[in-house]
Amino acid sequence: MEKSSAESVTADKIAAQRIAAVIVTYNRREKLRHCIEAVLRQDTADVPDIFVVDNNSSDGTESVIEELSCQAPGRITCCRLPENIGGAGGFSCGVRKAVEAGYDILWLMDDDCIPAPDSLDQLLRFGRSQDGNYGFLTSKVLWRDGSPCRMNVPRRTAFKNISLRALGKLTEPCSVSMASFVSLLVPARIVKAVGLPIKDFYIWTDDWEYTRRISRRYPCWLVPASEVIHDCDSNSPADIAGADGERVQRFRYLYRNDVFLYRREGVKGLAYEAARLSLHSARIAFSKNSLREKLRREGIMLSATANGLRFRPETERVGSDAVRILEAFGEPLSYGGQESFVMNMIDHMDTAGLVFDMLTPYYCDNAEISSRIRASGGSLHALGCSFRPGRSRADTIAPIRRFLRENHYDIIHIHSGSSSMLAICSWLAHDAGIKRIIVHSHSTGLDGPVHRAAKLATTGALRKYPTDWLACSEAAGLWRFPADICRDSLRIVRNGIDADRFAYDGAVRTRTRKDLGIADDAVVIGMVGRLSAVKNHSFMIDLLGDILRENDREAAEQEKKEREMVSGGRYMLLIAGDGELSARLREAAEAAGIADAVIFTGAVQDISDIYQALDLLVMPSLYEGFPIAAVEAQASGLEVCAADTVTAEADLSGLVRFLPLGDRAAWIDAITSKHRRHTGAAELIKNAGYDAYESAALLRDIYCRQQLPRETY
Repeated sequence: MEKSSAESVTADKIAAQRIAAVIVTYNRREKLRHCIEAVLRQDTADVPDIFVVDNNSSDGTESVIEELSCQAPGRITCCRLPENIGGAGGFSCGVRKAVEAGYDILWLMDDDCIPAPDSLDQLLRFGRSQDGNYGFLTSKVLWRDGSPCRMNVPRRTAFKNISLRALGKLTEPCSVSMASFVSLLVPARIVKAVGLPIKDFYIWTDDWEYTRRISRRYPCWLVPASEVIHDCDSNSPADIAGADGERVQRFRYLYRNDVFLYRREGVKGLAYEAARLSLHSARIAFSKNSLREKLRREGIMLSATANGLRFRPETERVGSDAVRILEAFGEPLSYGGQESFVMNMIDHMDTAGLVFDMLTPYYCDNAEISSRIRASGGSLHALGCSFRPGRSRADTIAPIRRFLRENHYDIIHIHSGSSSMLAICSWLAHDAGIKRIIVHSHSTGLDGPVHRAAKLATTGALRKYPTDWLACSEAAGLWRFPADICRDSLRIVRNGIDADRFAYDGAVRTRTRKDLGIADDAVVIGMVGRLSAVKNHSFMIDLLGDILRENDREAAEQEKKEREMVSGGRYMLLIAGDGELSARLREAAEAAGIADAVIFTGAVQDISDIYQALDLLVMPSLYEGFPIAAVEAQASGLEVCAADTVTAEADLSGLVRFLPLGDRAAWIDAITSKHRRHTGAAELIKNAGYDAYESAALLRDIYCRQQLPRETY
């Protein structure tokens, strides 16, 4: 229900948004007239205003704008520049002014773009169907004769155009990577996130670069139902071999800018650009130009290419008063404790003036996180590296470096159970020029030669690059960071929760047990967390087998026959969560002959209901920093049996019993003892200082203040 509500709110916001058509013009007064008239004729409830950027035209363009302004009072704003700064400069200026004027959606177009009456409406309709979750939308661009305009064919990837034949037949929206500034719809929030078009490009490639910058981070679409005419003089792309002599010098911008664009695509991009240059060189060689003219054109292309390798234009930003924070993770984004902590903090934080993005080098299989972060105005980025626990993380370096260099953040907050990932990300963040680098330890681990070697290898980086060191407990901090850092600079941020949300509710218990097929008198032992080796689920599966074998099996079988709902015996194990060991644990339960006594819920969106159904939470973890599940369970009034490897700080209410993993008898005795629900435990959690609002407020202080006194949060 939460997601549907969020989507409804998003749709309502989209429906109420203000739209500005941004048109850049230079000495084409009649083409501009036709363009503005077509925009004014748009058949849509969302009436666009018009921002015209005049690049210091000298052909009477001002009189056309004045004339049309009288016909549409209050809808046309003109920004006349003191000099011609090119199409790139014009769009950079127009986009900035429209965003600063408070418009929510920008519709970008050249002055020779003639939109159909429903062009804007078709784009907006599709945008609403995506709940506003897009980076840009582009129209199908046609030439005067109705055929696809060759210079405005969108690209599916950075290296592959949509074929002209496919474009002509296309009727359904398709994802694209690059598009032109001939009918491009961009939300202002995207502009604030990625910056402005690069004005230093002057002409050419500014649209390819800008749309590629957006598509790296957000889904982008071609909407073929939205059609526009590009009223250009010829239906052919720019070609240095066949261009008029007077225009050849302009190609210096094209090749310089293209090299800048494709070098950001890495080795593949440079190879693509090299092949492209070879093709253009061959075209020049086989053209009808004189030998002297061929050499001149080759020289322009080569010198511009060399210039592109040195070109370092500035990406300007607008509306950047908000602090941009990147929550970076060293593991996939799933249903684990680290991502739960971050989302819990964001949900309970005053986020005014803050914008959050999330990054994982791997994948995200939690759609709820993606939906919630986008609804808050941020974005989620999964770089697609292969996740191989225990293996080298070196393959993540290049993708993370590229991402951090291409995206601006004021703060990076790094979360990982891997010391090497904390070190790698902090080093790369420093290299990318991020000013505030926060590293956060969420757990301890198993001591041994591997850990000691990893800590020795990462100590230098974790001392040099971060500006802030956080941990969920003193033990977690000492596990990851140098002793002097823990002594002088470590800040403990408690894993606070919304305790009232977890308070015991008998009606929820009854409903949840019924939904899960659990009998009223069954004793349900619960484990909550990612299905990974550290959580030690196999220990509990083995232990449950021992417990069930001690019961009277004949009585249990008879009891099963008499019930409509299967419980698998008096004792059941409920495992809530998902992870890499899911299949293996199911096989282990089958092999032990207790599959009917073990419930695997998979990923759970609202874990508070699961706690209501339990009678006891067990936590035989090999190690933990400070387990959020233990806090949530105590808030719901559950008793907790935890391994003595779990920090003693986790006992906030007197409901936690710590047991050695080597003493199976003690575990069996603790589990089979009578357990009761402790009502009112939620208040104990809040009184212990583990309230989510308090933790979130203190984390906001860390984000917003450069220096904080040494204290425990």
